[in-house]
This record gives sequence, structure tokens and C-alpha cells, in this order.
Amino acid sequence: MQPRKSLALHALQGTTPQYEVGGAEDSPFVGGRPKMPHDLTEDAAAEWKRLVKGLSARRTVTRLDSSMLELHVRMWSRWKKVAALAEANPTTEVTWTDKNGEPHSKIVEHPASSMATKLENSLRNSLKEMSATPASRERAKPTGKAAPSRNQPPHPESAEGLALEGDRLRRALVAEQSQPSAPEPEPEIDLSLIHEEEIQP
Repeated sequence: MQPRKSLALHALQGTTPQYEVGGAEDSPFVGGRPKMPHDLTEDAAAEWKRLVKGLSARRTVTRLDSSMLELHVRMWSRWKKVAALAEANPTTEVTWTDKNGEPHSKIVEHPASSMATKLENSLRNSLKEMSATPASRERAKPTGKAAPSRNQPPHPESAEGLALEGDRLRRALVAEQSQPSAPEPEPEIDLSLIHEEEIQP
């Protein structure tokens, strides 16, 4: 079995990869980058960019996924704060007085630890929804290709971008081959061979 040709080689040769025919092109969902909210925390914004970059490269994200992403990254930001508190204080001491006035105390799980666990379960579920876990990513179907806007060139690693680069390389090669060869330089005159009488007035 011959190895699969890369998209770059297909673009250079002007061919279409067979493994793309009838695949993502048939998807009713058009891929695109969701718009990031402006009021995210630093942690939430960093997680947004990380997720969108990875999901876009896999072509499993659309512009309409912004609400799901926003819920996820805001929950992620809260989890970061609660997890740091739980890490520093995994347990806490609870004290109380019984009906006879006797004081009692015991060590229990810190509330931040319980909150962190609940948030982790919710984050895991939202990552599954976005096909961003090892088990769920294999089941995700790629989106259709979004048509580039008039003012925005296609992504250089997309099929359109690679095709444009292949066309540019072919035009450059044709232009280089069509240029006339440079004339050979005239040989330099060896002045030592010219007799003195030949240069006398």
C-alpha cells in the first residue's frame, strides 16, 4: 500500500486527495472561529485560545459554538481558583457544641475541595461535548470548509491555501524557465600583452 500523499504535494501537482472526497465536504456544518468575549478573565481567555486553536486545526468547531465555549472557559476560570484553594487547604477543622455544652471537633474535607470535584466533572462533560477528550475526538465529524471572506486570504495550511501556494510556485517556475539566459561576459583584456609601442601616441 502506497503512503498517502500530503495536501501540500496534491496542491503542487494540482490533484485532489481522494480521502477528502465525500467527507467533510458533505457536512451541513460550516467550520469557523467563534468570537471570543471581551470580558473573560486571563485564565479563561488563555483556555479559549488553546481550545479554539486545537479544535480549528481538527475542523470540529463552528462560529455557533461560542456559547458552549464561553460556558466552559468561565467554569474553567472558577475551577482554577477553587482548585488552588483546595490544594492549599485539602481539609478543615469543624467545631460544634452538643446539647450538654460539650465542645467537639473533627477534620473534614474543605468545601473548596468538594467544589473543585464538581467543577472537574462538569468540565469533563463539556470537553466531551466539544470532542476534546481522547475518547470523544475519534467520534467527531469534521465540519465543511468555510469560504474565505473577500478581504481575508485562506489559511496557509488549508487546502485552498496550499492550492494557492502551489499555483504561485508553478508560476514562479514557468517565469524562471521563460527568461532568456544571461549573455556570457566578455573576456577581460590582459593589458600585459599589449606592446608599449601600440599605446604610444
